Amino acid sequence: MYKKFLIIFFLLFSHINFSYSDDKVFYIDLDEIIAKSALGMSVVSELNKINENNIKSLKLKEDEIKKIENELKTKKNILNKEEFSKEVNIFNKKISNFKSEKDNLLNNFKKIQNEKIKNFFIEINPIIQQYMEENKINILLDRKYVFIGKESSDITSEIIKLIDKNTKQ
Repeated sequence: MYKKFLIIFFLLFSHINFSYSDDKVFYIDLDEIIAKSALGMSVVSELNKINENNIKSLKLKEDEIKKIENELKTKKNILNKEEFSKEVNIFNKKISNFKSEKDNLLNNFKKIQNEKIKNFFIEINPIIQQYMEENKINILLDRKYVFIGKESSDITSEIIKLIDKNTKQ
């Protein structure tokens, strides 16, 4: 009986694998990389310029529409109903054109923004991959998805320095 117990015990525990985790896990703040790296700042600057130009363009057209609206209010009692309704129809068309132009500008800006951010990450990915290989890092997480981590596991500043060193402006 004792021998059977030892054999069963030995067979059961001989197949247990003890897992010792020596995986290196670090995290970076992608928002900080975009905000503080030279390449990221240039992307943000370009996007800000595009957005400012869009806002200026829309502001001018909005001011023009407000001017037309004020003129219509003053003409309301002067013009007869038919002429006034024609003016209102023209005004409404301008408003709808303004809204569609605004939507188009917004959609185009989002496309440009997504493309530039995508290209930014395509450009920095090899730099980060090389850093991971050199430092034998197995897993790299975004800080947004880390609940608690040691400050020493944050390699954002090192990655920013590498990106600035290895990218062309």
